[in-house]
Amino acid sequence: MAKIGIMGFGTVGSAIAYGFKKLGHEIYVYDTNPEKMKLAERFGFNVVSVDDITECEFIFICVPTPCKPDGSCNLEYVEKAFWDLISTYKEKGNDRGQIIVIKSTVPPGTCEKLYEYIIDTEANVHIVSCPEFLREKHAVEDFLNPDRWLGYIVIGGFEKDIIDKVAELYKDFNAPIIKTEPKVAEMSKYVSNLFHALKISFSNEIAKICEKLNINPKKVMDILRIELNKAYYIDPLLGPFGGMCLPKDLDQMIALCEKLEYDAPLLNAIKDVNERVKREEEYGEFLEG
Repeated sequence: MAKIGIMGFGTVGSAIAYGFKKLGHEIYVYDTNPEKMKLAERFGFNVVSVDDITECEFIFICVPTPCKPDGSCNLEYVEKAFWDLISTYKEKGNDRGQIIVIKSTVPPGTCEKLYEYIIDTEANVHIVSCPEFLREKHAVEDFLNPDRWLGYIVIGGFEKDIIDKVAELYKDFNAPIIKTEPKVAEMSKYVSNLFHALKISFSNEIAKICEKLNINPKKVMDILRIELNKAYYIDPLLGPFGGMCLPKDLDQMIALCEKLEYDAPLLNAIKDVNERVKREEEYGEFLEG
């Protein structure tokens, strides 16, 4: 069993700590918040300093990545945790191939940037992206049963043997492990959440339309849920949609919404995006934004 360090004992860190401990791994926790350290101790985890956590074979960085005032990702806590590890490794001279696992949601290219720092400092450590796909209220359950939620685990790294070592930690999980490059792993987390947001907004819009037509929206969406399991049309190379049915049905539903005095912002946005893709494909234009 592995010796695993967890940096950040919030929703994600605590779920991972509990899950890996249940699988028999040795867990060590570090958090800058003394209250969270006390909580981790009460839950029976080994509470340690940064110095001690560098002795772990795997260190999972699970710190927050809030928004900056302009909406962009604030990497301050991720970078602080990373630099605390690197500086401690260099100070103690105990870098011997440990693997730093970025669990926090970070913009694509973050691991590449951190990897460059590792090369520049000549630290003998490795870095991978293994984003979390956990619901806040079901974090432990989702971690232990990924097949019941999204159904997969994504690991992105620069070296195949390092990816394989991280994958070994997840070998007992009933879910496929997708091995890829860091940028793809990082982007997959954003895409997953964006798709969830899209589904929720779409469902809300359909509910509004059904309400105006005196239709039970749950019955309608229950039928669609059967189709969603097949995941048709999830392909970034499809280009704009056309043919006889999709444009016609979209226009007709937008027109119906106008009669119902509902502006249908999402349906109109779908049409706008499709028109933009058509123009780009037809005229070879590059439209920014």
